[in-house]
Amino acid sequence: MELIIIIAIGAVIWFLFHLNKKNKKVEIPLKVTIETKVNGVRYDPKQVVDTGEISQINENTFCINPKSPFPITLSPISIADAKNVKRMLNGEAQWERNLSDIAFLFAQKNVECLELNEFIVKARSETSSYINKEKIKSEEWLESSEQDREDIILELQMAAVENMSERPADTQALETLIFNMPQNVTVDDQLLNIFSGKEDLYRFYISYIGYNSRVNQIAADDYNRKQWEALAELGLAKRGKDIPLTEILNGLRVKDINDYFSDRLKKKITRKAAAIEFATSQPDVLDVLSKHMSFRELFLIVEPAGIDMSSLRVCYAYANAQAKIIKNTYVSGYRTLNTLNEARDAGYDGWEIEAEDCCSQCSKLHHRKTKRKPAKLPPFHIGCTCSLNGTYD
Repeated sequence: MELIIIIAIGAVIWFLFHLNKKNKKVEIPLKVTIETKVNGVRYDPKQVVDTGEISQINENTFCINPKSPFPITLSPISIADAKNVKRMLNGEAQWERNLSDIAFLFAQKNVECLELNEFIVKARSETSSYINKEKIKSEEWLESSEQDREDIILELQMAAVENMSERPADTQALETLIFNMPQNVTVDDQLLNIFSGKEDLYRFYISYIGYNSRVNQIAADDYNRKQWEALAELGLAKRGKDIPLTEILNGLRVKDINDYFSDRLKKKITRKAAAIEFATSQPDVLDVLSKHMSFRELFLIVEPAGIDMSSLRVCYAYANAQAKIIKNTYVSGYRTLNTLNEARDAGYDGWEIEAEDCCSQCSKLHHRKTKRKPAKLPPFHIGCTCSLNGTYD
């Protein structure tokens, strides 16, 4: 009897064990999909929305996104460069990259957007009219000096742009395009000839010129060392002892100069100008400095003779402003097309306009909901940042 009971208990235990094993959940590694949303629109980093094949309008003039609610036409531009701009803008729509590359291409090839040019002509007329009317009404203007008037003009320019009912969302870029148009967009052509097609080196130089007037210490293992050496060979950077002594000393701290010459100073120097004056008065100043630094590591950007670099900087600021507004327009259309594509499977019950960060004209449409797809889709104008979202009841 006891044997039968033991066998029965063993059978029950065996049954329960295998039942539990059968029902036990097996953990399977999950494939995780990360969804990125911008203004409610989902983006797959591998997906590129079809904005239409590039279409040629006439010689050296191409529309890069004919399917967009707001097509963009570039001229003069080659088909290869048009494809490159389109590729960069497709990436820009997702990750906010490539803007500097687009600006560089615009400046280098003197590319313009026809739709943007048409808007700027009207904007210049509108803002000029506003500024002239405000000056006539202003008692301060009549009583101000020339310098004060320059300050007043800047205020009026900003007010004129803000007063525009329909304008690009990026007002800073718009101000550049309206009030700081280059007198000569080919000013960089002579500089391009100096670089003889070395585009990467040219871009490197442009990134420093006018914005970095100090001595740079570039070690042998620095990523950009070869570029600095190439600039020195072209005469567009000074190196080592060719750099004016005052420039080298100006890059040092007052503490450094005190330490280097401590054995011959009666008391510490506290002012930078006095420290530089003392150091330059020492006949062996270069020997002293060489004990604390490698002259081979020192580089200083210089401006090429015979080229108006201030005008060049204006050209690049203008090209950068163009790139920003064109990017915003392209991205808005890109997002609209993406939403429309999603609607085929999403089964939206309605539509909503997102227009919070654009102009006053567009702000009237913010959160406007419709059952039917709106007849007019964003972007509503050049530089528009509005978007279309699908909604559910």
